[in-house]
Amino acid sequence: MHELSNELGRFISGAIDLDQLRALFRAYLTRHPQERESISRWLRNTVEEGRLSATIWLTLRDLFEPPAATLEPPRSAMQSKATVLARGQSAHVETAQAREEPPLFEPDPEVACETLVPNMVVKERFLLVERLGRGGMGQVFKALDRRRQEAHDRQPYIALKVLNREVSAHPESFMALQREARRASTLAHPNVVTVYDFDRDGSRIYMTMEYLEGQGLDEFIDARCSEGLPLAEVLPIIRGVAMALEYGHQKRIVHCDLKPGNIFVCNDGTVKVLDFGIARLIQTTDTRSEQTIFDPALVLHGLTPAYASLEMWKQASPDPRDDIYALACVTYELLSGRHPFDRQSAKIVNERKLVPKRIPSLTRDQWEGLKQGLALNREDRTPSVGAFLKAFMPQSRLKKYALPGAIAGVLVTVGAVAVGARYYRVAVEDSTMEVLQCAQIPKPAVTNAQQPRPALTAEQQQEIDDHIALARDYMLDATPATRIEDLKYILSDGPNSVTDILNAVLRMDPSQRDALQLQADVANVYAERAGTLANEHRVTEALDLIRYGRQVLPSSQELFRLEQSFCRMDALAHN
Repeated sequence: MHELSNELGRFISGAIDLDQLRALFRAYLTRHPQERESISRWLRNTVEEGRLSATIWLTLRDLFEPPAATLEPPRSAMQSKATVLARGQSAHVETAQAREEPPLFEPDPEVACETLVPNMVVKERFLLVERLGRGGMGQVFKALDRRRQEAHDRQPYIALKVLNREVSAHPESFMALQREARRASTLAHPNVVTVYDFDRDGSRIYMTMEYLEGQGLDEFIDARCSEGLPLAEVLPIIRGVAMALEYGHQKRIVHCDLKPGNIFVCNDGTVKVLDFGIARLIQTTDTRSEQTIFDPALVLHGLTPAYASLEMWKQASPDPRDDIYALACVTYELLSGRHPFDRQSAKIVNERKLVPKRIPSLTRDQWEGLKQGLALNREDRTPSVGAFLKAFMPQSRLKKYALPGAIAGVLVTVGAVAVGARYYRVAVEDSTMEVLQCAQIPKPAVTNAQQPRPALTAEQQQEIDDHIALARDYMLDATPATRIEDLKYILSDGPNSVTDILNAVLRMDPSQRDALQLQADVANVYAERAGTLANEHRVTEALDLIRYGRQVLPSSQELFRLEQSFCRMDALAHN
């Protein structure tokens, strides 16, 4: 049986054709007739588990059964179509049940070719409303889910993706969609489209997912990026895509087909990554991995030339850096309005030794970061999505706003303008009591008794990891462009704020390193924005934000000194 498993793998990879596969199975069964029943059962179980296309089993089934037991073909093509349309799979189900086999899916080419249009109903449940788009693997429709409608769901609409006739005719199409749905459903992330389920209706194979309102990034680029956009405007898009990819990479999934057409910008600004349809598991040493059986990216030829890395063309093992190359291409397109290599594939770029033209609006460090993401050789490419994104994010540290820096400069300016040089010293001295009353004395650091704690369970550790990932995701929304009230909402005030999430982690593990670092990062964000407000002479608002930061890190001497400085500035402004 191991020999047949290998031959089946060779067939799926394209090394042999169907006739050769049948010949190999026939020869093996001739040599080992006693294994006929066990091999038949193995194949049927493999189909039930979704690891083998039912179509392949149907092409091999006659090798295991007497000729008289095979399904008699319809007397005419018209009769075949009428039977399928009238009774669906009933004829095949009855035959399969008579042989004590599970009912299997047998595509009907004529039904598969039927054009889908609005007002058609799929699976007696989904009413097609309008076609949203067409891609390499099929069509996507907006559909009304009648069950949701009956339940008075506030959002009764879903997106329904139906594989096209070319893909449906491929013997591995059903398995490909099954894996797409299963893998995508594990990516529960705000920047990844939510996949609900996959199923079939007759010979149609489809998948349901959340319905999004907005526009694809390809449309966005065509409409708004003819000359490119400033980094500050496209950074939220880049960040949203990067967060989705990083989350997938943490789960050992590479997208493998990232492109503007698989990125969606919602009306509320949320960025969603779509279609992990040919996503491949990152190489594993587990020989039972699905990749050894079937690789949809290879069998269905699912890559987009302009965004596929050189390694994908060489059919190398999947790697997160494949996605980084595509992300760098998309980023270049947003910033310049054109593809970095005029839409030439990495294969041609490598042959012709093409290099991307520098984008003038980027700083040297930003351009170097983008160029590294576009490196043709995987070893030279940016190692992670986080490292790629870091090149474009504003750099800041709490020390940046210490007293000898910008605040001292503002203080001198306020003193010189408001009361003049002669009165400035007196004003500071007279306000000493107000400053002491304004700035609260830091609370002593909480010291946890060094007592042995029970080891975390696997469930607790997973919960901590999920909390940390969510907190990091929220932190990315706290940018220099975020409104002050929104900043407070994200970091402290809102339900399930970053501070609440981190406190939940620290209750489980008070010494959790990532949570403690993120707490310091939250305080850093407040301090950074407070320093900006102080430079704009908005001292009262700056003081408010510093106090938010001190609620997160009450023992921080640095924040206390900043609070003292702002209190002194506020006192001078009111004297």
